[in-house]
Amino acid sequence: MIHYGLLFRSIWSKTVTNSDRLKSLLKATKASYQDTFYFDAPLDSELIRILHDELQALSHITQLDCQWRRPTLQDIELKKNIDRCLQRNARLIASTEILDQSLQQAGSFNELPNSEKVEFADAIADLVLSAINCDVTLEQLYEFFKSDAGDSSSDSDDSEDELNVRSGVVSAFKSFVAGTGLDQFINATDSMTEDATLKLSGLQLNDMVIRVLALMLEKGVYIQTLNLTSTGLNNQKLAQLTPGIKRNKKIQTLVLTNNWLDDSAGDSLSEIIATKTNILTIDLRGNTLGITALARLAAAVQNNPVLTALKIDGSNDKNMIAHKRQIEYRLNVNNLPAICAEVYRRINVLNETREKSLQERLIVPLNKLIIKLYMAATDQKIDMREWYKCYTNLESTAHIDAYLYRAGLLDTIVTLQKWDNPWRNFADLILNPTAQRLIAEAISIDSSVVGLNFNGSVFESDPSFALANALEENVAIDMLDFCSAEINDEMFSGFLSALAKRKSSLKGLDLSGAEFEANSDTDKSIVAVLRNNPELQYLIISDLPLSATYCFSELCADLAKNKLKLKWLDLINTSLNDSDAPAIVNILIKNQYLKEINLGENEFASFGVFQIAHAMCSNRNITMLDLGDLSSVFEDETSIKKIDALLGKNKPQQEKADKDAVTAVSGNATLLPIANGLLGGSPES
Repeated sequence: MIHYGLLFRSIWSKTVTNSDRLKSLLKATKASYQDTFYFDAPLDSELIRILHDELQALSHITQLDCQWRRPTLQDIELKKNIDRCLQRNARLIASTEILDQSLQQAGSFNELPNSEKVEFADAIADLVLSAINCDVTLEQLYEFFKSDAGDSSSDSDDSEDELNVRSGVVSAFKSFVAGTGLDQFINATDSMTEDATLKLSGLQLNDMVIRVLALMLEKGVYIQTLNLTSTGLNNQKLAQLTPGIKRNKKIQTLVLTNNWLDDSAGDSLSEIIATKTNILTIDLRGNTLGITALARLAAAVQNNPVLTALKIDGSNDKNMIAHKRQIEYRLNVNNLPAICAEVYRRINVLNETREKSLQERLIVPLNKLIIKLYMAATDQKIDMREWYKCYTNLESTAHIDAYLYRAGLLDTIVTLQKWDNPWRNFADLILNPTAQRLIAEAISIDSSVVGLNFNGSVFESDPSFALANALEENVAIDMLDFCSAEINDEMFSGFLSALAKRKSSLKGLDLSGAEFEANSDTDKSIVAVLRNNPELQYLIISDLPLSATYCFSELCADLAKNKLKLKWLDLINTSLNDSDAPAIVNILIKNQYLKEINLGENEFASFGVFQIAHAMCSNRNITMLDLGDLSSVFEDETSIKKIDALLGKNKPQQEKADKDAVTAVSGNATLLPIANGLLGGSPES
């Protein structure tokens, strides 16, 4: 009995004299099923090219015995491809022999002995790989599976029974392939040869398909995009594919969306990311990756200089958001040259555009790219403009600076790139939403920033809540200065809401003179910020009309109950009068933390000042009580002198306590700058 794939080893010996003769001889080997081709005349460049082209379509010749003339460089490359064709054909024939013998012994894969299943799966993988290289469809593969040994032109003398057996083997092979899902898998490879995309979307990756796919990947099949969307891929199956993905040098895009990957997949995914330098994009959306997996991915991305896109589903979990930002931050750095080139191109397009509506559409994506560019430059601690010039070989970046200035980003970037200063001073800047997003991106990953100064800054009317969200997440920021800032009510509420949710406490907050509407909502928001930041030590809310407001009454009540540990309270020019004096008195009598309180430029009359002076008699903590210029209120300054005397007694013991406290926190880079900045020193000192 002659099985499929068991080919005759005879020699076809002819002298090649011209190209037409060579083509006819090759065709003749197909008709007589010879697998060895012999030449007794040297081949020139033209005949080598024809031999190469013809062998691409022939799948039965495995040996080539010939003489070569002195080859050119092009001939050498063609000869290498010819050798690959011969190796491909040999694998195809060997695979079909294994399949032929196995399927004659068993009707299906499940009936095979366990010892033969692995060999059988390897043969299937080789067969599929060879079919892909030959550009053979599934139906053509079936025909090839039965063609050679059963052809009437062969030298075999098969009986009708033997032909029936071969027909039964083909049927068994078809049944097996369909039963394991390999028919869909092979069909998916048919369209892969042109765009190098293997799309298996919707195909359930059972053990057999996974085995074949893994072997194909390890054997280096040319796949640029591997799409496994909705294939039931789980952690175990991904682990089986990981060695092949790591070994395959061709894959650039890996799509694993809508599968069953969870935290346990972090090992395989991080292994792929950390060791692969050819994959540019990985899409993991539609899975259930948790905090552990994201942490591993963030660490792996740090060591990958090529990956430019890692797509992960959104989450409200703060830790997951932090890891996602770290991933995105690193991907921006990986993609520096491309970002540079695109920024340069878009600025030029924008400069040449005269239509206003088109300009507006171009500005938003351009500004997002500039934010990415800044983040990448900051990672390298290089001035953004010099860095940009380096990567784009520009002689001048003047037009870039001009655009950044017009976009309100130049001053923001200059401020952000003062790396040695733990404070960021945005005083008197106009902060549009893009500038706010840039600041938000920067502080969300920079834990060295301990203070933000928006003194006199103008927050444009279009609110951007990216900055508010960043303030909520970056727990290293201890001091915020919004003195005289112009903030609309919606944005201010966003800031207050973010500060009220922070997991760690502010040490200092300055809202003096900020232009927002004081109403019941902002009152309650301010109280929420104070109550949720019990370690707040310095509070400045001067130049705001606080008298008889909910905010002021609750602040005083909490201070009297020692719920707040404020040391320094500034209430200058807040419209306080005698009716507010009892609340102040209650603080002076009961609070054990407050050391300095400024009540100047308010509307206290002699009675209110007298009450405050009397309350000071029982206070041993206050070392500075400023009531402003009261010469117009008193002819007799007895109360003021009494207050000064009491303060004089308190100062020595409090100064000693302060000295002890400073000694205790002398190494704390957060508390000392805040104290310096609020108590008259320079934040930079």
